[in-house]
Amino acid sequence: MKKMAKTPPNANRVLSAVRKMFNMAEVWGLRTDGSNPCRHVPKFPERGKTRLITDGELKRLYAYLNKAEAEGLEHPFILLAVRLQFEFAARMSEILKLEWAWVDLDNRRVAWPDSKTGGMSKPMSAEAVHLLETAPRLERSPYVCPSIFDPNCRCRSTPTPRAGGAFSGVRG
Repeated sequence: MKKMAKTPPNANRVLSAVRKMFNMAEVWGLRTDGSNPCRHVPKFPERGKTRLITDGELKRLYAYLNKAEAEGLEHPFILLAVRLQFEFAARMSEILKLEWAWVDLDNRRVAWPDSKTGGMSKPMSAEAVHLLETAPRLERSPYVCPSIFDPNCRCRSTPTPRAGGAFSGVRG
């Protein structure tokens, strides 16, 4: 583990995997209870790293979004979700859970009743209003960006064919 001290996240993942293997060996009766040698091994402290998107990456991303929309390379809900994430400076989970009932186009606000940080309300830019006003809707779906891959969904959706990986080449 000392060799991995320079890469704490990797070392911690390895430790967690090995610890789990020994725990399961105890559960299955292959080792005696309490014999896990990883039990008292401390994890390395991890420092979070904030990475901001560069101007060049943002330009390439929006160029790809425009191209994908024009050529049908991505499903419209995927493109909408990415654009809304930037318009609201929101977490992707907040965009994916966004419901039409929370959108107030008249007052140009979106109110999430519950998010990672609790309930919140955000104003809408002119671009966000435009995106939401022109957004496609699935019948019987309360979501602005509904799942297009849910086999249990009774909503009608026909994903467009994709060419290559999503957003490949955006990051320098």
